[in-house]
Amino acid sequence: MRETMYHSDAVWQQYGQGPDYCERAAVVLDLIPEWAQWILDVGCGSGDVLRALTAARQHLHAIGCDSSYVACIRAPQPVICAALPTLPFRDKSFDVVVCLEVLEHLDEEQYVAAVREVDRLARYSVVIGVPYRETLQAKYVLCASCLNSSHADGHVRSYSIGDLYNLLPAFQLCKIVLTGIKKKRQSKIGSWLTMRIGGRYYHPKLFCCPYCGSDSFLEQRPNVPPLLGKLTALLCHILTMYARPMPYWIIGLYERRRAY
Repeated sequence: MRETMYHSDAVWQQYGQGPDYCERAAVVLDLIPEWAQWILDVGCGSGDVLRALTAARQHLHAIGCDSSYVACIRAPQPVICAALPTLPFRDKSFDVVVCLEVLEHLDEEQYVAAVREVDRLARYSVVIGVPYRETLQAKYVLCASCLNSSHADGHVRSYSIGDLYNLLPAFQLCKIVLTGIKKKRQSKIGSWLTMRIGGRYYHPKLFCCPYCGSDSFLEQRPNVPPLLGKLTALLCHILTMYARPMPYWIIGLYERRRAY
């Protein structure tokens, strides 16, 4: 049911804005080889990366695809409404496949199939971008209707540098870039204390429960004393003060291994 959120125009009005996304697009542009001509941006959203690519390199044939038809309308053409793990292109159709902020949303079955599909479509290179060392619990939202908790952005996995090395077995990881404005993160311990003991949850701008479809949420579980919630939130804030700032994204460039 979370898919309804991604078909909302309000989501795409605010997505891809700000210096973080400009920096990310510049990193992707720098990673794509100069000789590349055919590019596929999987999960292109409203097209911030596509615009940067076509503006900087006139010779590029850049195509986007996204599961949200609302995002596709906002993106520069050509764009098709399609999503991993099944895309309507022939094997090795693209010199480079770009896949940003997609894999962290997929469950295990979809994830394995999506990686296989990226491998099928990329002739030479792949650019993968995912959130870097995200503390998933820090953005859990509590649904007011069914009282189930879920990640505000639908993320189900977190990535470190080591996770990228074996992501695409047929490709070699050639370069890693950390990008995005550096910010202090909530620790796993602090987030666990805040959520499980204090019963306090993340306050999203937009929300759609993946279990029941409700858009209403609670900042604190009803059966937890408010004072306990405030105390654990304060502790989490103190722990965050001493955390090391980290960039939001990790982006890797992969090149297909040669068969000898």
